[in-house]
Amino acid sequence: MQSKFTQKAQEAIKHADTSARKFSQSYIGTEHLLLGLARANDSISQKVLQLQNATADVIEKKIDEILNAGQGDLLTYGGKPQGYTPRTKRILEKSNREAQKMSTNYVGTEHLLLALIKESDSLAVQILASLGVNMQRVHDDIMVMLSEYTPHIQLPQHLQQHQQTGQATKTSTPTLD
Repeated sequence: MQSKFTQKAQEAIKHADTSARKFSQSYIGTEHLLLGLARANDSISQKVLQLQNATADVIEKKIDEILNAGQGDLLTYGGKPQGYTPRTKRILEKSNREAQKMSTNYVGTEHLLLALIKESDSLAVQILASLGVNMQRVHDDIMVMLSEYTPHIQLPQHLQQHQQTGQATKTSTPTLD
């Protein structure tokens, strides 16, 4: 499944695994994925989260607070994480659908973050909400950033000339001119 993931998305997933290990968790949960997305350097997910002050350090501190308070069913043990939780698996699958909806042939951190924020009762979304993050703004910021990063379409040569000279291009259909 991860073959369609960009390098930044793979980096985020690797950070999620590292986070689960650091917290001595037996699984990779949504909270670990969130932290991984915040740690993926120069990624859209990191930039979007930082816009709302949800930095990796702040998220990590919040996860630590939850673990120390004994909230949730956070199992701790000393070994390597045994895999993704069902919800995290679902987010990874939904990120593929997010990418397809946007007509891209890759899954980036932006698609992972979009899929994650739609899991409204996940621990990751609870963490974001507790930090005052507005999920609609996350969505909107991703869309704005994607429009800025989208490469410009290369126009055919004859249209480029008209665009540069400011001349209108006539069509064979008078009503369209």
